[in-house]
Amino acid sequence: PVEAGTDSIEADGVSYLVRSTHVETGTGQWTVVTAHDFRGAARILESVATLLAVSLGVIALGFAAAAWFVSGAALRPVTKLQRDAERLAVAAHDDYLPTGPVHDEIDALARTLNDLLRRTRESAERERQIVSDASHELRTPLAILNAQLEVAASPSVSDAQRRLDLANARTTLQLLVRLSQGLLDL
Repeated sequence: PVEAGTDSIEADGVSYLVRSTHVETGTGQWTVVTAHDFRGAARILESVATLLAVSLGVIALGFAAAAWFVSGAALRPVTKLQRDAERLAVAAHDDYLPTGPVHDEIDALARTLNDLLRRTRESAERERQIVSDASHELRTPLAILNAQLEVAASPSVSDAQRRLDLANARTTLQLLVRLSQGLLDL
């Protein structure tokens, strides 16, 4: 008598799955034994594994391409803002970074940088004005001091006039010292 159940056997180098079942009929009890070799199932499993590996590879490549495309699209405004900022850094004109109709982080950054540019340009203009004013304020006393010293050095000037010119030159020099101190304080 064969026991009912499932077993695996090997015959002639081929593995078989054998299943036996007892069946009751009107003529008695019968034992039904079926066998199936694993070669076909192994080929199917190998095909499924290969298909799965190829599918996962294609999906991974697809995700990588999509991530590259999405990140490129997301960073394109940043790259454009960087190029515009580099162009403004070397340009001598009063342009600003372009801002868009969408109020996103890139637009906020462009507006902040534009505000920084505006304040920097205003500061540079104030600095140019201060230098211009200081140059003018220093030029006049220096010219007067030079004239006073030339007159004092002239051989045709009397000693009294020379002392007066040197006293005036000292006063002018004190004015220059105060002006230069004021510039240093600025």
